[in-house]
Amino acid sequence: MSQVCPPSQPATESINRLSLQSIAPEQIYRFTIAEYERLYETGILGPEVYTELIHGIVLNLISTSPQHAACINRLARDWVLSLQKRAIVSVKNPLNLGDDSQPQPDLVLLERADDFYASYGPKPSNVLLLIEVADFTAKYDREVKGPLYARSGIGEFWLVDLEHKKLEVYRDPSSEGYQTKFTLTAADRAACLAFPDESIALSDLFGNPAESSA
Repeated sequence: MSQVCPPSQPATESINRLSLQSIAPEQIYRFTIAEYERLYETGILGPEVYTELIHGIVLNLISTSPQHAACINRLARDWVLSLQKRAIVSVKNPLNLGDDSQPQPDLVLLERADDFYASYGPKPSNVLLLIEVADFTAKYDREVKGPLYARSGIGEFWLVDLEHKKLEVYRDPSSEGYQTKFTLTAADRAACLAFPDESIALSDLFGNPAESSA
């Protein structure tokens, strides 16, 4: 879930349309991942600043709502319990995509690594499933981050739309975006391609009225 800061040169038509249209692309500096990481190393961005890099643009990540945080916690619980030693469950950690994008997805299932990727960060080929949870950023996650994940070769992307209580499943990545998409509702169960034998109940994922009123 991100708040879009001023965009740089034409990253994509979507990112220009969904951000500040009054800023000319040539007026904005575009960062590489190396330059972006140096902003933190040199203290220009302090540890209290929570950002991600998308198409060279530094985005300020806004605080998550209780509903958003609860959904991520449920996802982490379900995957940790069901997969145990079969995969690594990574929550809100950076993922390098190309030279100019370092998003921090809400949750990623990674192939197992003995050192938990301490010696090197995970690559797109290590990603088994990537999940973004959106309460009011679904359009941005769908039209900007989704195509980025597809072009990077992320095999499966889930967008949890809390507002409409639905799960959008994207598969078959290509340079043009994901070629397969289908939508599940709270009445369904969902399983990813990497672990078809493990599924999660979406009714539990979205919570229930009793929880919110407790």
